[in-house]
Amino acid sequence: MDASGDPVDQVRIAWDAFQEFVRGLSEEARARVYVPTWFCAIASERWTVRKALRRCIEHCREHAGVVQRALHELG
Repeated sequence: MDASGDPVDQVRIAWDAFQEFVRGLSEEARARVYVPTWFCAIASERWTVRKALRRCIEHCREHAGVVQRALHELG
């Protein structure tokens, strides 16, 4: 990651790269349904790109909440 070491810069760089990746997906790739056996042992779980994107956004929001709580506790 090409960043100054500042966590905010690193998040910005990662978010920009993520958006570029998602916008570059072909229509065919966006329409596919995946079974992410490399990610979880449940071979019957089917993922669309939309589901993966939604999970990614949820994950980011969860981490933002953790940071917000930690900052609140620090005063």
